[in-house]
Amino acid sequence: MDNFWIPRTLNAPMLFFIFQADNFILVTVIMTITSLLNIPYIGILMSVLLVKTWNGLKEGDGQGLVMRFLYWHLPILFGIKIQSSIREYIR
Repeated sequence: MDNFWIPRTLNAPMLFFIFQADNFILVTVIMTITSLLNIPYIGILMSVLLVKTWNGLKEGDGQGLVMRFLYWHLPILFGIKIQSSIREYIR
């Protein structure tokens, strides 16, 4: 039998080894930056707090919450104007 992962649900998150990919990226970036600054203990604390907060946000409104927020508000923050007829409605 082949050794590959079959998602149990249609919206199963992408995994990196046994970790969810978004959590792994958050921890890796924070630990890299704090290790370069020679403060790894603060990096561990920040990683744990940020991953708990991130998982709370995902659990509350689903995984698309952050992407929906960025889609609607990021162009405004950088002064980019997108015509409303171009944007599609996102739940």
